[in-house]
Amino acid sequence: MRDILSRLNVPALPAAIAVGNRWRPGTGTALSVRSPIDGSQLASFPAAGPGDVQGVVAAAAEAFRTWRALPAPQRGEFVRRIGQRLRQHKQELAALITREVGKTASEALGGEKDTGAGRESGSDAWKSYMRRVTSTVNYSSDLPLAQGVNFDI
Repeated sequence: MRDILSRLNVPALPAAIAVGNRWRPGTGTALSVRSPIDGSQLASFPAAGPGDVQGVVAAAAEAFRTWRALPAPQRGEFVRRIGQRLRQHKQELAALITREVGKTASEALGGEKDTGAGRESGSDAWKSYMRRVTSTVNYSSDLPLAQGVNFDI
């Protein structure tokens, strides 16, 4: 697992907080990540605590001010490059999804699946997921964990 994280520029020692390309441990209680496949511990690290939230939210607000000042074509190009990097690391990301979520390799790579409402391709599911994730901003202290992957774009 560490070799996969290394290829994704994720630090070898897990940290709860990533702001920009800086990772740091949280100040909260220990968080243990277990595999749904066999229950083995994949990682353990201090989670973000309530005191960590203010700094993360301030950094996000500053990043948003910078982002919104960019012309739309530049923002679009940036998003295109993120997609390109995600596709470039598709195998590594699928391996992480398999370990962390317990999906089969085919599901993690985005193969078709039956959703109960018909068949859906993985790319459709990924687009739907990304729309939810990228359009959701939570400034609540009820969600103190912040994770990120630095793609060096």
